[in-house]
Amino acid sequence: MCGRAVVPLADTALGEAAAAFLVRRDLDADTLRSYGQMLRRLRRELGETAPLAQVTADQADAVFTAAWNEAAPRTWNRHRSALRWFTTWAADRSWVTTDLAALIERRPEKRDRTRAIDRRTVEALLAVLTMEVGNGAARSDDLEMREGLRVRCGLRHLHRTPGGPHAPP
Repeated sequence: MCGRAVVPLADTALGEAAAAFLVRRDLDADTLRSYGQMLRRLRRELGETAPLAQVTADQADAVFTAAWNEAAPRTWNRHRSALRWFTTWAADRSWVTTDLAALIERRPEKRDRTRAIDRRTVEALLAVLTMEVGNGAARSDDLEMREGLRVRCGLRHLHRTPGGPHAPP
């Protein structure tokens, strides 16, 4: 059994299980923060000493809905995922036998339709953006095109200062 003691189902409290889950070394800081938010809410509403084996999917759904029903789909799904990971982790230890997230449906997220710009296009844009005007010899339509590119690329102030983009304004 890999040297780890398994606590019987009825003896594992929600607070104890949550604390053990959150001390794992395989989670980064952002993940720990998100998991911690969800588990704090669950513990606050159901109690630190609630036997984890007796927590139902209905209870988890009620807590979850009260806490995040008005949240953006990405936030809702992030917390749902945290609950699913916690449930899976606890089930691996025989501390829970039900999927606490079973009644919590994933919400559709708005698709990001932003498309990446390929390397050639970026290089061409940068070449146009960094062209020097040189003694006012540039045509006005060239200047308008460059200004349009600056605005579209969010580089409105690029090269507007005499010393270039790194010079103080």
